[in-house]
Amino acid sequence: MPSRAIRQTAAERMRGFALEEIPTGGNRFCGPAAIAAITGCTPQEAADRLAPIINRHAAPHRRRRTGDTVRSTTALHLKVVLAQYAFHLIARKKKYRRETFRNWANRTEGWRRDRIFLVLAGRHWRVVHGWRTVCGQRRTPCHTNSAVTPGSIVKEVYEISAFDQD
Repeated sequence: MPSRAIRQTAAERMRGFALEEIPTGGNRFCGPAAIAAITGCTPQEAADRLAPIINRHAAPHRRRRTGDTVRSTTALHLKVVLAQYAFHLIARKKKYRRETFRNWANRTEGWRRDRIFLVLAGRHWRVVHGWRTVCGQRRTPCHTNSAVTPGSIVKEVYEISAFDQD
């Protein structure tokens, strides 16, 4: 369980959250980039935290060392690392009909205005806040309609919250 100081920092970050440009350097893949967009750390710091979590169940020849490139992250990997930063994921919808990212963004316009979401669409994680999205491929926030591969199919959606928020 994270310390009280970290939880307060996470809650403060949630209150004043704004999507910012993901810092350059290190890992460019979408899992570490999504963690960096949410927590404010660098993608390489996120990759260093992801490596031991991925290694827990990896075959010996697939294990990663600290500093290695981290890719192929799952929701469980991201959930564990975000918990280290005092954030948690709440599954919003697990089964989707074949809905594209652009259709999901248009359909959910009203109820995602003040919330932060982590969306897996087209085997690619992206962070969505209001009408803006950011990912590892396009490191600057942009409108959801001009996101990378807006026609990709949405597989999973998670809402991000701080531990001491309801």
